This record gives sequence, structure tokens and C-alpha cells, in this order.
Amino acid sequence: MTIGYFLRVGDRTTCGGQILTGDNTMQWYGVAGAREGDLVSCGKHSGRFYIIGGCNSVWDEGRKVAGTLESMSSCPCHARFINSIHDCYSDESGSASPETASTIFPALTNKICISCLMKAAESGQMLVVREG
Repeated sequence: MTIGYFLRVGDRTTCGGQILTGDNTMQWYGVAGAREGDLVSCGKHSGRFYIIGGCNSVWDEGRKVAGTLESMSSCPCHARFINSIHDCYSDESGSASPETASTIFPALTNKICISCLMKAAESGQMLVVREG
């Protein structure tokens, strides 16, 4: 069994960025909880990116809650997250599988512009539609 930790707005990325958005109706100690699709910054690259992946068993408003085992940034660094709280969950499979990243990142090779991704993330859409 592997232990993961929930993430919230302000938690840092391993590249020096931080989680920028979350859901104020789901808070840990007065700070909005982060979910798959919420926005993050990168410490090495300009722009806004989003959280990819989340806890398979914990959902909020139809989106997976972000956690240290399954979530990563869509920034070029593919950064992981550093939790600031110790509220945790467990992965009963034993560990976060290495296949997780390989199943997530093929979607990033599709040529979808950052503007379309940001619009989808800001509106909470789970489906990204190309414009033009």
C-alpha cells in the first residue's frame, strides 16, 4: 500500500511553480482543494498549465481530486507536486504505476494550443475542443 497526500492551492511543484486554482467548496484548513484540470504555474517556463491526473477514488464536482501519487503538471518539466498538508489517502495496488505517466502524456503530443487548454481548464470542461 502506498500513501499519497491531497493537494491544495499554493502547493509547490518540483520545478518551482505552484497550484493556482482550486475548488473553494472543498477546502483543507481554509484553502481550496486542487483537482484534475486546475491551473498551475511552472518555475522554469512562462505561462499557465494544468494538473493532469488525480485520485481514482476521490472526486469533486465530477473531477478527480489532485494527489501526490497520480497528479502531475502539464508544464514542459512534467513536474510532480509537493504537499503542504498531511491529509492522505492510499493506493491499494501497492504503488503508483510507471505506466501512469505514459498513458497520460500521449495526449500531450496532440497539437492543441495552450489557449484552448486554458479555456477548458478555467471553465472546468473535461473535453477540449479545438477552435478554428
